[in-house]
Amino acid sequence: ADDRALAEVASCELKRRALRTEYLPADLFGEGGWAILLDLFVSQSEGRRISVTSACIASQIPATTALRYIALLVEHGLIERTDQQSDKRVKLLSLTAKGLEAVRAILREYS
Repeated sequence: ADDRALAEVASCELKRRALRTEYLPADLFGEGGWAILLDLFVSQSEGRRISVTSACIASQIPATTALRYIALLVEHGLIERTDQQSDKRVKLLSLTAKGLEAVRAILREYS
């Protein structure tokens, strides 16, 4: 499957996760790192890079926890953090080649 089709699978997964929190407390589910990877995959497939702040919001977990997940994902070489060209205070996130291939493989298994 191409990245557009896989991005649709990822988007559906993110929507399912958001739907869960309408009925159940979000803190019952500990998959913030996966939510960040899904959001990055969808964003990259659309040609967008997202900020650390946006990734924290998308994870639907407390910001401090999301920041720990981001640090862990960087440490494992799955995502990278870079400065935004126009504002060096803003840090952008993107999947590395390793992260991209891992997310693709998992999404292929989903579809």
